[in-house]
Amino acid sequence: MFLIICLFKMNKKSFLLIILMVLMGNALHGIELTGALNTHDPSRIVKDSTRYWFYMTGNGIPMSFSENLTSWRMSIWTVFPAGTWPDWINTAVPGFGGNFWAPDLIYMNNAYYCYYSCSTWGSSRSAIGVAKSPSLDHPEWTDLGMVVSSDGTSTAINAIDPGLFRDDDGKIYMVYGSWFGGIGIVEIDSVTGKATTGTTHLYGGGHQSIEAANLIKEGSYYYLIINRGNCCQGVNSTYYIVATRSENVLGPYSESKNILMTDGRYIGPGHFSPLYDSCASYASIHYYDGNAGGTSKLDILRLLFADEWPVLTRDFTFENCGATGFEEYNAFVDSRDIKVFPNPVESDQFSITLPDEFNNGEVTVEIYRLDGKLLYRKSYSGIKSVMPHIEPGKGTYIIRVTNGGRSYTQKLVIQ
Repeated sequence: MFLIICLFKMNKKSFLLIILMVLMGNALHGIELTGALNTHDPSRIVKDSTRYWFYMTGNGIPMSFSENLTSWRMSIWTVFPAGTWPDWINTAVPGFGGNFWAPDLIYMNNAYYCYYSCSTWGSSRSAIGVAKSPSLDHPEWTDLGMVVSSDGTSTAINAIDPGLFRDDDGKIYMVYGSWFGGIGIVEIDSVTGKATTGTTHLYGGGHQSIEAANLIKEGSYYYLIINRGNCCQGVNSTYYIVATRSENVLGPYSESKNILMTDGRYIGPGHFSPLYDSCASYASIHYYDGNAGGTSKLDILRLLFADEWPVLTRDFTFENCGATGFEEYNAFVDSRDIKVFPNPVESDQFSITLPDEFNNGEVTVEIYRLDGKLLYRKSYSGIKSVMPHIEPGKGTYIIRVTNGGRSYTQKLVIQ
């Protein structure tokens, strides 16, 4: 009775989400990942051509791939040949032995950029570098050098665990850091891959257990997702994932909410990365498998929001749109049935003329960033053209118009 009374006091959105999660919790586990799942500190999952890829901690920066997000295989490729690394690392991180930590990926400037950490255990004498390849499916990596470094002092923002983020205005940021000086952020040039600003402190410090940061945005809030606790101890690991939030990408980040804890065999979850789809959002992490002696493995969860906070659940099935973003927007053939005017546009004022066969039915208009983040969705009925009210900033976007089972897409360029 107490539970029922509490539920009725909640708003409708929260009530429905809790009911949904209760129903899902009583169901069988929605997905079961198979294959080469052993990984630590996996990067975000990115799609290139017909395959999904993620990179991970290891010699040379190893990678795994999948055609369907559920069955994974190790690749024969690494970013650097195992046992080798760029010369600049020897000066920046004395004693580095080739074991790169916690890479992250982002698609920009018509290429894939891999950010990686160079350090030694327990030290804040570290550096983050970046390499570039035109493809993940057939990689040809060129190292671009150091992005940030830390000097080994106890208060330094430790240059490990890069997390890349593209804001709605097209700006690119990288968060990074760990126990020593907490989490910092720099802005990134989308061509050179290097930092264009000094580091701004965001959160933590004083040797608190805070690391593995990443940023996401939903509505008016930026969410800084971090790990607390201790990693790397198998079944004794105490990692858990926490969200903090701010209305400014540069902070301050206040409040906090635990969003993923140890649950049964899923011990010490950590290293959150978002995976956006055109109709759903997911997150990838690693965990220490209690059924496999604490081996670190990949996991994928559904990412939802309730009461303006992220929620992660393992009880889901992948939506039929697949879990892919729009990095490969050239694969979308411009539809002659959708007319966007003007295009390119130098402001946020443009119109979309709908296909003739849509005029008498309900249509849904959606606008996405190239990473798959939904910016606009609205349904219309009995109209011939639409003028969306949206200010996405400069960049290339995808417009999708759907009516029943029919769907058309068109690129939009804002200069």
